[in-house]
Amino acid sequence: MACPHITTRLASTLFVLAALAAAPHAHAAVDRAGAATPSPLYVSPSGTDTGRCTRAAPCAGFDRAYAVAQPGAIVHVAGGRYGAMTISSRSGRRGPKVVFQPAGKAPVTVVGELTVRASHLEFRRMTLADLEVPREARHVTFRGIRNHGFWLQGPSHITFVGGEVTCGKCPYHPFLVDGGPPDFPPPRNIVFDRVYFHDWHAAESGQHTECLQILAGNGVTIRNSVFRNCATADGGRGATANLQISWLGRGPKTRNILIENNFFYPSGNHYAINSGDWPNVDFRYNSIAGPIIVGSGWGDGTPVEFVGNVMRLGECQGPRTGTGVSSRYVYRYNVLEGGTCGPTDRNAPSGFIHPQKDLRLRPGSAAINAGDPSRYPRRDIDGQRRPMGGRPDAGADEAR
Repeated sequence: MACPHITTRLASTLFVLAALAAAPHAHAAVDRAGAATPSPLYVSPSGTDTGRCTRAAPCAGFDRAYAVAQPGAIVHVAGGRYGAMTISSRSGRRGPKVVFQPAGKAPVTVVGELTVRASHLEFRRMTLADLEVPREARHVTFRGIRNHGFWLQGPSHITFVGGEVTCGKCPYHPFLVDGGPPDFPPPRNIVFDRVYFHDWHAAESGQHTECLQILAGNGVTIRNSVFRNCATADGGRGATANLQISWLGRGPKTRNILIENNFFYPSGNHYAINSGDWPNVDFRYNSIAGPIIVGSGWGDGTPVEFVGNVMRLGECQGPRTGTGVSSRYVYRYNVLEGGTCGPTDRNAPSGFIHPQKDLRLRPGSAAINAGDPSRYPRRDIDGQRRPMGGRPDAGADEAR
């Protein structure tokens, strides 16, 4: 005779399994451990936004897929061209992130403006013509994205990993700016890691464009990235630099900026980086084919640090005292072609393989083993272990 408890439990289980099998729009499956895993969703240029984003009935827009997705769901985006879209903020959303990625090898291109107001999202391997990330957005990652312009307007925890930022000739530039009234929040905790910024030029005479302009920010990190061919200076076209770090003059001042382990190739202007002395701005282990300029008094900040960089000396930044540069500016273990600014700096040629084409170090370069022995990135721009010799090399490249 069967145990009544076992019989009841078995019947209950069979009923649940039958219900799951019959449900055409079920959003979760049960894995072997019994934990619910979100069902994949599908988007296609030929889809509609009246369904549940299934393989058989894909949605047309990213917003609809985000609305029905469970945390951690994968949204498979069919190859093709998509128009302007806005992904709206929805209260209560938490991680893990909903991931939008191409469904196959066919390219995915958003030709209209993509506005992301939502949180806990990740986008992978797409081309975006125009990206706006307003103040509502939180915890969004862009991985392997080819980008033709972005505007970060006061969001937080935004990360770009890999990919490109390029436009050709454009009458604008990518920028970070505050989120507007009433409190003008700056973009916070923004990371660019292994991003290739390149070929961004003014479309008309008299314009100025940079590959990236920071007009507001609190906690911005640019690391392991490359800036190349940013702006030209001919015919009145140009920029202040490859990278400009400034402040729009409203809300909290720009602060807590780390520029580390990057290659800066020549731009159309004299300076590779143009910055104010905002609070806690640090330049560490960058390879720069040219000088940089930090405007003393623009930000009235705490000490700006220059540690382990390789670049041409324009001038020692910061107000001078009778004994040298003011303590508001810290120089340690830099290799400066044309002079020194701190007691541990070296005056020597950069030693780059080619200033226009390859900022890795030649054998015998003065930058080899010239970095700060107690403070350095554990990997170089290529991902190689640092140090490979007795001490870390100055600049972004750790020579073999």
